[in-house]
Amino acid sequence: MKQLLAFVLMLLAVPALAQGDAKSCPAGTDPMALNPGQFVWMPAAAPDGPVLVVISLPQQRAYVFRNGVQIGAARVSTGRPGYETPAGVFRVLEKDIDHRSNLYDDAPMPFMLRLTWGGVALHAGYDPGRPQSHGCIRMPLAFARDLFSAVPLGAIVVVTDRALETGLRVSPALLTTDTAVVEGGKGDHWSPERAPSGPVTLVVSGRDRQLSVMRGGVEIGRTRITIAGDSPLHTHALMLMAGAPEGTPASGSWMLVDLPGDALLPPEAKDSHDVDRIRMPPEFARALGGILTPGATMLISDLPLDVAGGSELQLFGAEK
Repeated sequence: MKQLLAFVLMLLAVPALAQGDAKSCPAGTDPMALNPGQFVWMPAAAPDGPVLVVISLPQQRAYVFRNGVQIGAARVSTGRPGYETPAGVFRVLEKDIDHRSNLYDDAPMPFMLRLTWGGVALHAGYDPGRPQSHGCIRMPLAFARDLFSAVPLGAIVVVTDRALETGLRVSPALLTTDTAVVEGGKGDHWSPERAPSGPVTLVVSGRDRQLSVMRGGVEIGRTRITIAGDSPLHTHALMLMAGAPEGTPASGSWMLVDLPGDALLPPEAKDSHDVDRIRMPPEFARALGGILTPGATMLISDLPLDVAGGSELQLFGAEK
């Protein structure tokens, strides 16, 4: 009760935090048509499942996907010149309903979702219609409240310095059991009983030539992979979308989030795409196919697994 009262008093003391519409715009509203403070929130489109948040810096938009379905979008305000919000692939490290800044005069940061221990987070705040923060991602208050409830600790947040193209789909070749040519190696394991439930994330390391399968933040499998060619893999983030043929995840529709380093090739050149250069043992691909459901994420980078799978994740930020 005391925490709730303190939170209400904080909002009354800082009118700017109340900026933004109190209700969602109608479902189907074009995210690019949203004005500062406006948002779309449609949780019924996917009542449960893994959550992925994508922040587009040039669009100044947040997109929320759950179980492979888009359930929300909002105008946001990111870091101003000199305090730019870093691009990267992050995990939610901490949640705090009435957080205050440790760096900037005890400034209120309601419904805070921390991305880095260095001070980058998503939270409710004023949006003047342009990047204006000290590096955090400010969101409409009502949207921030709903997002806070929907996003669990450990959820993936992608911050990209490119526009999000939600129509871009790929079918990663590493999941095809009939063309995989690599054999398993020492240290491979498949132990799904270690975490019977939870969101599934595949972490591919070009440095280690290994794939780690995480469920609910626990590694349940690891295998050796092969990568065609000598060029780097760069950094990629993918999400398995709804509508994939049941029981055939390799033919499913994975949304590729456009990040720096992505080799976005035309459809006729997809055979040479970074994502299609990776192969795993066919028996591991079959086992993995049995647990993949919409909302699963795949992270690909040239980092070693102990970094790429770490608790504070900033994949291509760490590559620079």
